[in-house]
Amino acid sequence: MQTTINESELFEMGVHYVRQVFLSEGYEEIQYQEPPFVPQFILNKNDRTYFLYIKVQSAPFDLEEIFSNDEINGYVWSCQKRGVGLLLSGIVFSNASDPAKSVNKLDRIEIDYTGLINLFE
Repeated sequence: MQTTINESELFEMGVHYVRQVFLSEGYEEIQYQEPPFVPQFILNKNDRTYFLYIKVQSAPFDLEEIFSNDEINGYVWSCQKRGVGLLLSGIVFSNASDPAKSVNKLDRIEIDYTGLINLFE
């Protein structure tokens, strides 16, 4: 019997993945707010403060549509108002054998990743 990975576990995997990326790119983690609130990071790099918004979905979600325009516009407005940079990072996890099926713990998991997108550069 295979155990399905739930959305919460996928999100934790996504946050761990993104955390490793931004640390390897020289960002320093200043603050992290965990769920159940909107998960968010405050980062610093080269004396500049950034807000990082992460979105994690499972297949068949399309990576190109992971952030809505309303979401992006809201975060852009908020970050500009506060004078901080905005980073977005999206991940879609899928089951390698059939993306339409749930992701199971014994499956090979594929990752589609946006990278760290700096909206103010």
